[in-house]
Amino acid sequence: MFEVIDAEEAKSIVEENFAATCGEEEMPIESALHRVLARATVSPEDMPPFPRATMDGYAVKAEDTFGASDSFPLVLKLKGEVPMGEMPAQTVSRGETVQVATGSVLPEGADAVIMLEYIENLSSEEIMIYRAVAPGDNIIKKGEDYPANSTVLPSGHVLRAQDLGALAGLGITTVKVYRQPVVAVVSTGDEIVDCREKPGPGQIRDINTTVLSSLITTCGGVPVAMGIVPDKKERLKNSLEEAVERADIVLISGGSSVGARDVTVEAIESCENGKIYFHGIAVRPGKPTIMGQAYKKPVFGLSGNPVSAMTGFLLLVKPLIRRMSGMTRYTTCPREVTAVLQRNLPSTTGREDYYRVYLHEEGERYTAKPVLGPPGLINTMVNAHGLLRIPRNTEGLYQGEEVTVEILD
Repeated sequence: MFEVIDAEEAKSIVEENFAATCGEEEMPIESALHRVLARATVSPEDMPPFPRATMDGYAVKAEDTFGASDSFPLVLKLKGEVPMGEMPAQTVSRGETVQVATGSVLPEGADAVIMLEYIENLSSEEIMIYRAVAPGDNIIKKGEDYPANSTVLPSGHVLRAQDLGALAGLGITTVKVYRQPVVAVVSTGDEIVDCREKPGPGQIRDINTTVLSSLITTCGGVPVAMGIVPDKKERLKNSLEEAVERADIVLISGGSSVGARDVTVEAIESCENGKIYFHGIAVRPGKPTIMGQAYKKPVFGLSGNPVSAMTGFLLLVKPLIRRMSGMTRYTTCPREVTAVLQRNLPSTTGREDYYRVYLHEEGERYTAKPVLGPPGLINTMVNAHGLLRIPRNTEGLYQGEEVTVEILD
């Protein structure tokens, strides 16, 4: 009988012997979703390149609005309107205002925008305001999203839709990413037939090629199906040698249990630089998992049982694929997690609020830290792991409260 080792020891053996990435390649951002940055991206310019309004309304000097209320409205001189997509022809001086739309360039001299619902048109030359605004209200400053020469995304970051949007907004159209590891899948067994065939007496369809190929894709690898090999040492060795020529990692499904027809260990050891690191880990299912190398590339012998094969894959192969893909600085979160809120969050009754949050793993739980900032800044999405929903007719959430976070891809 083989001797099993502890699961943590098995993980350490894999990590210590096979941790290098697979090199770099350059690709257009349109093809880079879920790829891992090999180089940090730096903003070549200010984003936005000019101050912008984030609401339809009137650009003002905030100090001109101080004290304005329903019972004490103030009058400002209207100097015209800023057309969308054009630079303002006007400037804003004391006591003046210019009409703007969401996305308009903010006129020189203005430092805030008062929303339409808080004004009344008196004439084509005057408006009355009923609400004060503070400097910075309803605007985005030049470079507030990303100043020129600032780091947009670090090396090792897994690219999501919002990240690619930020790059597009900065005119960055190609990125250097780590090459995805190619993972060969070899199914063994005299009783195994292709899933497209009708099994004969004593035969079963191949499940593991499909399961393992899907898992490889999910965690960032490129699967290559090598077909089905009978339980014969020379046939398996030939398939293994072909697999290591085509792939960075090889998975052999079946032939990992102890028995008269177990040829996986022998086939691995007979290859150049063939070596077995362990045969058996203290887990259930997945106990008979093999880990070795051939031609200096990692080779795993996974159980023919699909559940055991998946267990061995998730325990040992998935982390290796992710490391070889460059994902050393990224932790994947489940689709939805429960987390402990790190600060109070206000909400307005009658609407649902969605806060962007950053998740941090502390022991066996997550904490959720709100990523604050105007909704016009894409970096609040780039820096967030997920969205926290505050239901309608709720006045907010309190620090220390358990919340559910929906993960962003």
